[in-house]
Amino acid sequence: MEKEEIINIHFFLEQLAIVSLELLELNIFLKENEIFKNITNTNEICFENMVDKKKPILSFELHCELKKEYREMHTLGLGFELFFSDKWNINSYIHWIAYDGLGEDVYEENKKYDSFTNFSKNIESELLICKEELFKVIDCLVPR
Repeated sequence: MEKEEIINIHFFLEQLAIVSLELLELNIFLKENEIFKNITNTNEICFENMVDKKKPILSFELHCELKKEYREMHTLGLGFELFFSDKWNINSYIHWIAYDGLGEDVYEENKKYDSFTNFSKNIESELLICKEELFKVIDCLVPR
């Protein structure tokens, strides 16, 4: 492995640590918020093609169950996925989930990058944009 590849992988791992820290801070903020009664986190590595384990997807999800129903929705979710398909992808989204399992997307962004380096450099900024979108939704429920 070349020195540049090692540096890129090291930077990518640093970005994953930052994502973990950002999500932990978000989790603490949400637990202190009075409108949510239950918060769950899921971090996983899954595969787009489960048969031959190709195309891993690193996925972070956060679901916040509301104490009171809001527009027939009971859970607010944030998702953040990192994967390679034809290009390096960062997919982030925020959605409501109703009691019937159906939902409503509030925000979704899928950015594609030609290089691993550019992909890695944008992980933190894309997560921060997604968090801000989440705060906008929460502010509609209870202004900060």
